[in-house]
Formats: sequence, C-alpha cells, structure tokens
Amino acid sequence: MKSLICVSDLPYAQPTLLFGGLLSKLSDADITVMSVVDDPNQKLAKETMLRSAQKQSGLTTAVAHVRVGKPVTEIINESHEGDYDLLVVGASIVDGLLDHLLRSVTRKVAEKADTSVLVVKENPAQIRRILVCTGGSAASRPVISMAANLAQAAQAKVKILHVADPIPKMYSGLGTMEETATGLLSSGTPLAEHLAWSEDQFAAVNVPVKILLRHGIPADKIIEEAINGNYDLLIIGTHSQTSLLRGLLMGDMTSTIVERSPCSVMIIRPNE
Repeated sequence: MKSLICVSDLPYAQPTLLFGGLLSKLSDADITVMSVVDDPNQKLAKETMLRSAQKQSGLTTAVAHVRVGKPVTEIINESHEGDYDLLVVGASIVDGLLDHLLRSVTRKVAEKADTSVLVVKENPAQIRRILVCTGGSAASRPVISMAANLAQAAQAKVKILHVADPIPKMYSGLGTMEETATGLLSSGTPLAEHLAWSEDQFAAVNVPVKILLRHGIPADKIIEEAINGNYDLLIIGTHSQTSLLRGLLMGDMTSTIVERSPCSVMIIRPNE
C-alpha cells in the first residue's frame, strides 16, 4: 500500500501528518509527504519546511517531494503518477480568506481523486472509535473490508450506520412503523444479508461492532451520529468513476459530510 500525504505550511501541516501518518502506518503503507508551490524560487524553502515537519511528526523515513504548479492539479497528477492507494489532505484550520481557499483545495481534491481520500480534521492522532457508513449493497463491501482491517490494526471499536428512507409524516406517530436494527437483521432482506455479512467481517478479526439504523436524510443522520458519538474517524464510500452522477453525489452528500464532520473522514473509492 502507498500513501500520499499532502500538506501546506507549519503549523497547519501537523494534524495532517500525525493522523495521516498514523493511519498509513496501521495499513503498513509506504509514505510520501508532498507539498506544492506556485513559484520555483520557493521550492528550496518548502523542502526545508517538509523536513522539519517530518521530524516533528516522526515521519523521518517517508519520502519528501515538492512539486511546482497549482495545488489541485499537482496533487492529482502525483496521485496518478505514483499509483497511490490513499491520498491524505487536511481540512484548513486557518481563519479568513486562506481558510476558504484551502477548503476549496481539499474539496476539489476529494472530488477529482480516483483513489481513496482521507480528509484530516484537527482531532487527536489516535483511532479508538470508528463510524462506518454503509449504503447496504454489495458496492459497500470494500468500505467494510478496509474498515475491518484498519479497526483490527488500531484495536478500535466500530459502529456501522445505515440510514434508511425517512418515515412518511402520516406514520410519524406510530413507533412500530420504524424498524429497529435487531428487527432488520432478522428480516431476510438483501440489506439484512449485507449487514450480517458486515458483522461477520469484523467478528473474523475480533473487532467489537454495533449496527445502527437511522431514518432520514443520510448526510444529516451521519453527521448527527458523528457529533454525538465522539468518533476519531468516519468512513464512507463513493464510486470511483468520473461522471455527472459522481459529481452530483460528491456535491450533494459526500462533500457535505466532509465539511460538517467533527472528525476526520475517509472516503473509500474502490477500484472498478
């Protein structure tokens, strides 16, 4: 496995390097740390910054690389040329205009990347509690498989969340109309089979897991659980192909989750 960790400047690079480095090490990945400058005359100073950042983050064995050009273009080009399995970028913690610009870079990289992406928020460099979101179909299996491997390496506890359609308002007063996770698992439906399969994947690696079922708008329910559950990592999935549908999905749900999540978000984009 190969990880590309992309950073800007200190001290804003530190959370990205720490959390991205931790997750990459848990996955036994070869790590490259990269930054981008728009002026070739700044390259030497940026290389010095990268070495300092690596030293502070304990990533001294990682490969350091500086590219010249526009951040989004160079990050995507490097991810293609290096055939990376995971692209790590940071959510900005700077106020004002720079904050807006860096958020734009993060969002565009997440939208354009053909590989899985980890967006690092300023949470501690530890992974104790993971929230895994599944759409309930076979397409979600790569998300579950990667989450199980990561949770085993981190010795983390996991909750799997599936968000079902909202209950019609005409039934809002009838509590029995809302499925429970236990009832769903015994229903024999394709969704139940998928969730049972997901439980088995975690059981096979001795990772504690709990199934959660919510009804409503997926992005809202996912963020609600992420806020209330005090998670260190949120894992979601999306399709890898470039298409109008993918762009709509990214803009409507995935990007919303990345923006509003209180913890780091890993977007699993399987090879198709």
